[in-house]
Amino acid sequence: MRFGVYLLVLLLANGELTTIYGQDGAAKNPKNTEPESLLQALRAPDSLKTLDKANIASELWEFYQSSSPEQLHLLSSATLRSGDSALFRTYNRRVLDLPINQTTAYAKGVAHWDLADFLKRSLPDSAFYHYQKAYGIFTEIPLEDTATHYPGVVLLDIANLKNGIKDYFGAERDQVEAINYFETTQRTDRLFNAYNSLAITQKDLNRFDKSLAYHQKAKSFISKSQKSKQALHAFINANNMASVYLSKKEYHTAFIQFDSLVNEKSFLQTKTLRYAKLLASRGYAGYLSGALSKEEALIDLRTSNQILDSIENNYAKARNYEYLARIWAKEGDTINSIAAASQAKSIAQTTQNNERLLSSLQFLTLMDKEHSTAHAKDYFRLAKEIAQKESDIQEKFALIRMETDDVIANNAKLKKRNELYAGLVLAIIVAGLGVVTIVVQRIKNQKLLFKQKQQESNQEIYKLLLSQKEKLEEGKKSEQKRMSEELHDGILGQMLGIRLIMSGLNDRTDEDSIQQRAGLIDKLQEVEEEIRTISHELNEASYGKVDNFMRSIQELIDNTKTASKDISIAFDHSEDFNWDGLPSETKINSYRIIQEGLSNCIKHSNCKNISVGFHSEKKNLTLTITDDGIGFNSKANKTGIGFKNIHSRTKKLSGLLHITSLPSKGTQIKVTFKKPSETSIVYPQTSKQPA
Repeated sequence: MRFGVYLLVLLLANGELTTIYGQDGAAKNPKNTEPESLLQALRAPDSLKTLDKANIASELWEFYQSSSPEQLHLLSSATLRSGDSALFRTYNRRVLDLPINQTTAYAKGVAHWDLADFLKRSLPDSAFYHYQKAYGIFTEIPLEDTATHYPGVVLLDIANLKNGIKDYFGAERDQVEAINYFETTQRTDRLFNAYNSLAITQKDLNRFDKSLAYHQKAKSFISKSQKSKQALHAFINANNMASVYLSKKEYHTAFIQFDSLVNEKSFLQTKTLRYAKLLASRGYAGYLSGALSKEEALIDLRTSNQILDSIENNYAKARNYEYLARIWAKEGDTINSIAAASQAKSIAQTTQNNERLLSSLQFLTLMDKEHSTAHAKDYFRLAKEIAQKESDIQEKFALIRMETDDVIANNAKLKKRNELYAGLVLAIIVAGLGVVTIVVQRIKNQKLLFKQKQQESNQEIYKLLLSQKEKLEEGKKSEQKRMSEELHDGILGQMLGIRLIMSGLNDRTDEDSIQQRAGLIDKLQEVEEEIRTISHELNEASYGKVDNFMRSIQELIDNTKTASKDISIAFDHSEDFNWDGLPSETKINSYRIIQEGLSNCIKHSNCKNISVGFHSEKKNLTLTITDDGIGFNSKANKTGIGFKNIHSRTKKLSGLLHITSLPSKGTQIKVTFKKPSETSIVYPQTSKQPA
């Protein structure tokens, strides 16, 4: 970037080095200052040569395009104010040719707005098109707080354009829409301009009272305007109200307001277009109201013309000469009146001021009797041309508006369709999620129900085991009671009888007593044998292994055999392992695996023989269920509920499941899992006590 070089040349040329550097010579944020200073140079019409401006514009384009494309509109606006139309069209076109996206949309909107301002006098229909494009962009994108008023301001520009072609009703609609927009967006600082514009339209429609009412409304919003603009807005408001009074032929009221404004020296500069027009209006209104003499009025008009000559503005002089013509006419000086009107006509023709040209021709038709026919023909010809031109432009406006409305309608339809599609997609997604949720919930419910059923089954098995244990305890107690009765009623009775008899024989030594004692000793030996027999029975009952878990499995197998009479079922298990020492969870899952395996064999295998084995092998326990049925391809997916249940039970045992099967070769289900540590106690099958 050569910002530094251009900036230094610019500042040295204009003697403005202090605008960049402070008193100590230190730079103040040059990154932000350099582009802004170059933009200021472009905005000043005569500050630089055309070549220098082109070079600066090129540098700024590269800068903004690479770092801040959203600010490219600054270059378009600066070149518009530069007065170099070719430079403006070049960079305005570059901005308009950018692809529209989130970054460039704002810049393109401002570029359309700039181009509309550039074309509004020469090509009002093209200007209308670009105003419409700018408005469409500004209403579609989010705007920063400093730009929220843009849509309303563009509407007012469109209204002013319509006023120029006498489409007053169209202008009125746009102005009302702008007012509503400013009120909705709470941009009350812009309502003065909106009501002022609406008041001017009412004046053009000869609705003078409405115009004054809207000017009063505008006046109430001056205090809401930016402070720097409040004095200007107050002047504009008073001047426009005075103009309405002048059109309404309330000359005295108009003169008072014009005179008050002329005497407001603190605001007006005497060498400006505004002051020149104000002097002419005061002189004309003062003369018609009688507040000023002819000479005083002529002084105001001549002074006004001198100011206009000094600022090289001929356009406004046509009105001044028409005012002079009317003053001379009222004075009865036809020659001077016709001369002034002819001068007004000539200036109006030169400056293409058609409105003033028509009023001058109309005045000459009445005053210049000798040439009234020619003036009348010129008047009607021009009026027809203007009317036709305005009609053509109005039709173009309508066509552009219609096409714009069609585009907006199509965009709205497209947006609505996209929203519909998005809604349908969202509905499908929601429905899909709903279906998935329902399915997942049903699966969860089924799993929960399955777990509940498993729990119920586990409780049944546990109750069965408890029942077996209770029966065993009941049998033991019954046997103990029988032994107790045997000892009490039999052996103890015999021993008591022997003791009593032997007590009577202790002191006797005869042969009979000796034989009786020998017989009693034999009797005692019989009692001893009986006691030994009872002792052995008690020992076997106490130490003999009674396996409730294996008995439960045997009962399951017996019940299965009873239900399936044509199938033989064998059960084999390790005898030297404490099966009842297994945890309840292990027993229940093992029992269920056997139950499910037997069920599958009977239902699906068409087998004749089933073998169930449950063995202790070092650190593992192995459960096998084998049949000689039709078999199946074990490599295929096993999706049946039975296999899933067996797999689930094996997983709970932290074991391994291995299924071996071939068609016509039978099936073997093998489950292997580690022994729980508390099952290491081994009881012998029998333990006989020594005699």
